[in-house]
Amino acid sequence: LRLSREIGDPYREMNSLGAVAGHRFLLSDPDWQKFGQEAIAIAEKLNDKKTQVELLLGLAGAYGMDKLDMTLKMVKQAHPIAEDINYKGAQVELLYWMGTVFEREGDYYTLLKDFEERRLALSRELGWRLVEARSLMFVGQIRGLYLGDYEGSLPFLKQAEELWKDADQRLFVYLRQAQIYAQLRQFDKAKNYLDLAEPL
Repeated sequence: LRLSREIGDPYREMNSLGAVAGHRFLLSDPDWQKFGQEAIAIAEKLNDKKTQVELLLGLAGAYGMDKLDMTLKMVKQAHPIAEDINYKGAQVELLYWMGTVFEREGDYYTLLKDFEERRLALSRELGWRLVEARSLMFVGQIRGLYLGDYEGSLPFLKQAEELWKDADQRLFVYLRQAQIYAQLRQFDKAKNYLDLAEPL
């Protein structure tokens, strides 16, 4: 960062600021926010919209669910820019964060139709298999556990299980399937998924 400033290279300065923000976040140093905002300001000045969106999403992820108001502030800044440049990869992440508002308000139908199903379609279009698996799991969770369509949720959860068969994340889809089968009073199947989940 110091060297990039000495040679007056704003692109390297922007990238270094982003890296320093990430490292300081991992060290629980509250200054990470300042470095992140400086990087965003340079991206905006350079009209580097793609990097601006990525930095805003990085800050949103760092704030996370614990500071959802700040997360959504970053998301609201990033969303129109990502749409303007048709940055589909960023839109996948933006849809997740924008949907959290409706989840917290209990508007599960809107969460499903306007956010998670759109996110699933985008992840498939991009060929992002692990993101697709996560979205399939959430579609199954919303349909089954939130909206009570237990039978209708199972095909989505089965697809997520198949895509995640070699990843530890399959734990989470196992647990949701156990919950669904318990609601269907198919306790042998529920127990089977708990048995699969336990070693993970």
